Amino acid sequence: MFERSTLSLTRRNFLRAATIGAGAVAAPGLLTACGSGEEAAVSAPTSGPLSGIKSKQVVYADFGGTTREARVKAFFDSFTKETGVKVVPTMTVDAVQAKMQDGEKGDYDALPAGVYELYRSLKLGHIEKLPADVTRNDSLDKDAQDYAWGTFIVANTQAYLDKAFPGGTGPQNWKDFWDVEKFPGKRGWPGTGYSFEGTIESALLADGVPMDELYPLDWERGFAKLDELREHMVFYTEFPQVQQFMVSGTVSVAKAPSGLFFALNNKGEKTHIVMNEAFQSANISITASGSPDKDAAFALAHWMSDGKRQAEFAKLTGYGPGNQAAFDFIEPELAKQIVNSPENDAKSLKADNHYLGEVYDEYVEKYTQWLSKK
Repeated sequence: MFERSTLSLTRRNFLRAATIGAGAVAAPGLLTACGSGEEAAVSAPTSGPLSGIKSKQVVYADFGGTTREARVKAFFDSFTKETGVKVVPTMTVDAVQAKMQDGEKGDYDALPAGVYELYRSLKLGHIEKLPADVTRNDSLDKDAQDYAWGTFIVANTQAYLDKAFPGGTGPQNWKDFWDVEKFPGKRGWPGTGYSFEGTIESALLADGVPMDELYPLDWERGFAKLDELREHMVFYTEFPQVQQFMVSGTVSVAKAPSGLFFALNNKGEKTHIVMNEAFQSANISITASGSPDKDAAFALAHWMSDGKRQAEFAKLTGYGPGNQAAFDFIEPELAKQIVNSPENDAKSLKADNHYLGEVYDEYVEKYTQWLSKK
């Protein structure tokens, strides 16, 4: 049985919190396989990526919560029914993942990551390339598509409750977010170093920098703009606090991953999610050279690339699909809340993941120092 991670907040913890949503975290440790628990007789496919699977399971490391539940419903149960291969979700442990990305053997067949983490890992040479017959996730950077799978796209953006600004009359961009006279109230803002994503970028957009000129980041200008808003910020250190601050009226608008806002809507709290100038953040899975069940992992990667299944996952979570074909099966009203939909893609920001991979440590350090200022 895997141990629950006791490490302090890291990028892994940040991704974990972002994908938990409104549900409780599933119990740590190696879980029983998805499905009924009984092995039914299955006729294995005779051709394509699902054929010739010798492994009996896929160990899928993730962060639990409602995102795991959605994966089970949208992908895992049907994959097991089709192939007879069990999918075993388990809470990721930072130390295990780090060793596997460094080339050591481990239990995970799917490891959670961000795209710029993938680029950093590829330099070490221990990430497996997908077989040619596995469908690629075309919502990703072209040079990430041969390695990343199980993709969903999060909007790191701002949102507000209808009771704060009725009828969608609240901020419409980052310049508005900074305008506390026109849009009064406190701002919910990430309060840990590893929740830095989009902080400097949003400040620069508020200061008038065009989206296509954000990178490389102007640190001095960005932090100066953050200083302007600091007295109006209420910092959160755990993602459920965002929802609590909004519902209680502690803040009138907040910046956070979109799944938290989607969950508020599902709870009956009418929430306006702003897709203009939102940041697209891809959550992916990767398979390491030390993964024990690569054949089954690659088969699952192909299964999870199907547009209909990705559309079902989007309906359950509000996150964008890894393949654009999924939008053929997503209702227009839902598409309005998805950052990489045809309606929202052009007005949202695709981060320069190569650049962010290079400055990752610097970004975390600078943002942590800024948070610690009196």
